Amino acid sequence: MEQTENKPNWKRIFFILFLVSVIIFLAYRLKLSEDGRSAHTRKLEKQLADQQKSISEMQGIIKSQGTQLKEYKPYQAVVRAAALRDSIYTLLPFKFGETVYIMPDSIRATVNAVNIMGNASEYSIKYQVRTKKGDYVNISITDLTK
Repeated sequence: MEQTENKPNWKRIFFILFLVSVIIFLAYRLKLSEDGRSAHTRKLEKQLADQQKSISEMQGIIKSQGTQLKEYKPYQAVVRAAALRDSIYTLLPFKFGETVYIMPDSIRATVNAVNIMGNASEYSIKYQVRTKKGDYVNISITDLTK
């Protein structure tokens, strides 16, 4: 019998080496991806913990402020009414202490107060002015000029 020499099959060896190198490369990329993911997860967990801490601090502040404001709760309607009144006063043409003239006689007077009266369907705004004689007169806006 004749013994045949086994020649190495280089194509097969290169193909196996190529597959092994691809597997090693993919395993390395997978490790890098997992490391990046875990680093990102740690960063997000730290942000979440910081936000939880901030929320807890804010809730403590809100609770303490709420207990301090409880005694003023009955006056809430009064405060809102005063704010509405003040916002209306800024829109009016004459301010307190301003010198005006009562028409048609051009009598000089000083604005002393504003009287706003009304209900759900109608209202009236009258100025209380003090004349040179010391009299107080309630007069509508249309009868006054600067």
